[in-house]
Amino acid sequence: MDGVSKTPIREALRELAAKGFV
Repeated sequence: MDGVSKTPIREALRELAAKGFV
């Protein structure tokens, strides 16, 4: 999953990470 950078899952993960869910 490194070839796709514009996926809803990746975007959601990024938002979660920004909130401190990592």
